[in-house]
Amino acid sequence: MEDEQQREKVKPLGLLKPSSLMKVSGRFKAHQDALPRLPVPPLQ
Repeated sequence: MEDEQQREKVKPLGLLKPSSLMKVSGRFKAHQDALPRLPVPPLQ
């Protein structure tokens, strides 16, 4: 049962549906835009 809970907490991107992935990345981008510009290497 511990294994099950661990998997719930840690969700690899591969398990996410594309729609939720877009939601998450959209939220991340909004959060990023709110931060001051920092030299961040482009994500692959």
